Amino acid sequence: MSKVLIGSVRGPAGPVGPAGPVGPAGPNTVPTQQAIADAVTQNGPAKEALSAAFASRNAAVIPVWQNGLVGNWVGNDASGSGTNDTVALQALVDAAPAGATILFDRAGRYRIDPITINKALHFDLNGSTVITRTRTGSSTEAPLFGFAGSEGAFKTITASVTEGDFTVSVNSVSGLAVGDWVQIRDSTELLKWDTGAWFSTGQRFLTTIVAIGASTVTLAAPAPWGMTVSPQLVKLNVITSPRISNGTIRDTNPGNDPVTANSIYGSHADLLSFRYTVDARVDDVTVIGWQGVAAKVWDSANAEINVNGVDPFRPATSGCGHLVRFIRSTDSKVVGGESRGARHHVTHVQAVRCGSVDATAHNTYFGAFQTHGHGAVDCYSKRDTVVNERSFSSGWQFGNGQYGPDKRFRVIDPSYTGRGVAFLACAASSGMRIVAPEATVYSGRGLAVIEQATDIVLDVQTGRIEGSGELVFAGSNLDGTGTTYGGDLTIVGDGFRGAGALNIRLSGKLRAIGVSPKRISGAIVGDLSGSEIASGKAVSQLALRGFDRGAAVVTNQTWPTSNLIAFAAVTEGGRISKIALEVMVSNGNISVAVYRGAGGPGGALVPGARAATSGAVACPAVGYAEVSLGAAVDVEPGDFLALSCDNVTAVFAGLSGTASSLQAGFYYRSVSVSAHPAPNPAPSGANLTPSMNRVPLLVGVA
Repeated sequence: MSKVLIGSVRGPAGPVGPAGPVGPAGPNTVPTQQAIADAVTQNGPAKEALSAAFASRNAAVIPVWQNGLVGNWVGNDASGSGTNDTVALQALVDAAPAGATILFDRAGRYRIDPITINKALHFDLNGSTVITRTRTGSSTEAPLFGFAGSEGAFKTITASVTEGDFTVSVNSVSGLAVGDWVQIRDSTELLKWDTGAWFSTGQRFLTTIVAIGASTVTLAAPAPWGMTVSPQLVKLNVITSPRISNGTIRDTNPGNDPVTANSIYGSHADLLSFRYTVDARVDDVTVIGWQGVAAKVWDSANAEINVNGVDPFRPATSGCGHLVRFIRSTDSKVVGGESRGARHHVTHVQAVRCGSVDATAHNTYFGAFQTHGHGAVDCYSKRDTVVNERSFSSGWQFGNGQYGPDKRFRVIDPSYTGRGVAFLACAASSGMRIVAPEATVYSGRGLAVIEQATDIVLDVQTGRIEGSGELVFAGSNLDGTGTTYGGDLTIVGDGFRGAGALNIRLSGKLRAIGVSPKRISGAIVGDLSGSEIASGKAVSQLALRGFDRGAAVVTNQTWPTSNLIAFAAVTEGGRISKIALEVMVSNGNISVAVYRGAGGPGGALVPGARAATSGAVACPAVGYAEVSLGAAVDVEPGDFLALSCDNVTAVFAGLSGTASSLQAGFYYRSVSVSAHPAPNPAPSGANLTPSMNRVPLLVGVA
């Protein structure tokens, strides 16, 4: 009998059983944009199939390799070899629908010359490299990617526009609608601050319409300037949301053929250009070598730019090597990004409310973050960083001597390390605020206020400025020549480190609150009405105020008469044990003292009983000095600090003004009586006269 293995013989198939439950959904096989991006380096049928599958589902993404671009350029400039893809890309741009994404091959190296773009497109470079030539001769230059909207209807503004106006009157509202983007412009001549010459004409700013009347238009934002010469309202056909992202761009060095010097407006050898655009974006683009501006935003609004740049061509030449420039634009900003060797990292030309955040500049040739003239208004820098080894450069510059002055530049939490000038206010610009800086200046200056810049505030209650040079310099020019001194300056806080001093020479008012008197040197020239050098709430230091009693000058004061004593009233109390003064020429003996205030003729306070004194001591050496009172003493408002001297050779920093009875209660000096060392009580009656002439500047110190 033969054996049969179990299971080796099967019978006929039985009937089909009932269907089981539906299983879980399988993976989504529709390719994403990122899937295409990840696959575009894989040439062959798989790449084409994937591209076609995605394009069939999303026609707004257009791969360039399906539209004639080759991307095979060899070399890092236009002298290389391969296919020039300019014509193919321009044709693709012209044919693409607005809002489309032009997707590049990640492995591609594309040779592309300047193209024009009049619609919203997103150029996703996808990690690829573009090699270009933006300038081929003295009259042939254009931006690589040039987005440009257009101008629509022009309306005449029938009345002058005042700064702050929201509503303008026009000759016609026909064709205008709420929500339209418009530009308000005029032909007002722009005065150069330094020469009085007219530099150019025209001021412009962008905003939208929020309401329309019979012959009026109400704007979303106020006019930043007065506009009085042929003002117009221009409707704009803007490009909304243009974008360039994720790639590297290399320009070709044009040799000794620079951008037209001092040319602010117009199309130049720029890489990325946005004109009449809204919500433009540049994301993670690196430029290596460029001639004019790497990213220029002009006549536009709400742009956000993230670009890195190295090795610009001729950044020492005017008009070359700017990384980002906002021109006549509003509410736009740079976010992040890093530059090396640029002329400027960010400049604001007649820009309104534009700024930068978290950007870093290395070794710029001039102001890394700068308002560049023509009346830039309310621009800002937040948490930006400058590393600078150029002695002639600056970190933040407010104003430009070649153009009209700017207004209100806020610099918040800046970081500066290097040489040169960390913060420079110049060119009659007004309203700079520097708050909580972290600045280390190896050689150079911390803050410089020159050329009639005014209303400058340095707040170092937190943060610091450190160095051995002039931590604050206020004068005419950086080289110390000229007579156009800075105007009003306020310093708050004592965040100064190192051996550096504050060298102050102003034509306006100084207000120094909480600043150690050891730091202040130099002179204050001009009308000091309302000025103040005070310790604020820091009662460990007590400074004299009351500069409102005449046209005072803080400068070197020769002692007027041997054995004379001079008094100055205290306006802020505290406990002190020493009196500080600045000795300019040392000679003989002095004494310092505190006197209680007492009622005088007509109710004015006069010095009375002596509360503390040093007695006669040798005049300290030249420089800042603190003279001990022997013990601590409480000083109240209305008391007096005093200095006596036994000779007329010694010189002290002090106040000088015409003697006047108006100074009664504030400044006195002894007359026709020997008052050295400081006597008890103070001279009185005919032996005491109100006088601001040659009064020493004295500071109480704990």
